[in-house]
Amino acid sequence: MYLYNSLLFHSCLYCSTRISTVPHVSPLFHTIPLPLLLANMSGVNCERPIARYQPPDWHERNAKMSESVRAKREQSINLRKEAQQLRIETETKTKWHNFDNNMRLSERAMEIERWQKELERYLNEVISEAVVLEDAKEACERALEAKVQFKK
Repeated sequence: MYLYNSLLFHSCLYCSTRISTVPHVSPLFHTIPLPLLLANMSGVNCERPIARYQPPDWHERNAKMSESVRAKREQSINLRKEAQQLRIETETKTKWHNFDNNMRLSERAMEIERWQKELERYLNEVISEAVVLEDAKEACERALEAKVQFKK
């Protein structure tokens, strides 16, 4: 704390700015009441002073903040609507794709079943034909044996 032009000054603890203890010298920045200033001289840390606003400044700041809040609220509402629309769209696509995939799977299962039955039928035909051919072979061998024995 020091005297300058017969006014009492001290340095701000935070920004080292020269501060007047006379309230009317600097109304917007670093105005500290004299009792608080004297208490700070005893080594107690002071809190950073709050800038003071005049009513027009306050109304201007309040209007800016209100406009900012309105804009953010509108963005939030739009984002919420877009998210809901996207969720509904995704849900619809998912249901349609599930339905389409289930239909294709059931068609594929029926096709596999049809081919399995057809292959079983062909296998049975081949087996029965093999039995007929085996019987025919045995009959031919017997006939050949009988012919060979007849010639002797």
